[in-house]
Amino acid sequence: MATDNFTDDDGTSLTDHDDGVTGVTWASVAGSGSFDVSEAEINNNVCEAIANWQQPAGVNTASDADESEIILKGGSDELYDDRHAAARMNSGSSATDECGYGMNLESSGDDAGYYDSISINKDRSWLSDVGIDDLYAMASDHTIKITISGTTTVTIECFIDDVSVGEREDSSSPLAASHPGFYTTQVNEVVDSRIGSWTDNVSAGGGAAPTGVLYGPLIGCLGGPV
Repeated sequence: MATDNFTDDDGTSLTDHDDGVTGVTWASVAGSGSFDVSEAEINNNVCEAIANWQQPAGVNTASDADESEIILKGGSDELYDDRHAAARMNSGSSATDECGYGMNLESSGDDAGYYDSISINKDRSWLSDVGIDDLYAMASDHTIKITISGTTTVTIECFIDDVSVGEREDSSSPLAASHPGFYTTQVNEVVDSRIGSWTDNVSAGGGAAPTGVLYGPLIGCLGGPV
């Protein structure tokens, strides 16, 4: 699968980062330039903002998967967590920010120090909230994943720590398939931007075997293994 564990020398910009994993090529989000790959760097095998008030982001242009998963490093105390797992993103030139469908954790503030809901966004604009039954401590690491399916009507499913916690649909000018990645809205502090790893959960060169092609030994054919 296309995975980036952000293994590199401290201070390496995501622009210059080469994780050595086939299928990972980071680019900035198409649009105003606010979500820029150059605003992210690697420290202690974690991707984070180069400074406070940045908006680091990455579109993996080498993948066309409809799935994105990131590890949120614990320690942020933002009620609206700035880190989004996103899919159907675009890079290049555009008049609008093409952040795709993104999900992030939020807190109502009713239970201090815990996330208790999800926000789903479409090209950075709010699309829907998803209420969740459990509480997730801000001090702990959490894995969030978004999966997208469909064309005329798009289904957006959200996962926290490998458990599906809800889904929503979008049939109003839904976004077409493109690239997965992540983006971060403006962070107050670097700790609010820290991501432990990213993956699209798709095997390299994935897909079903071509019809009519047989794999593995065939016993008893023409007198023995082929």
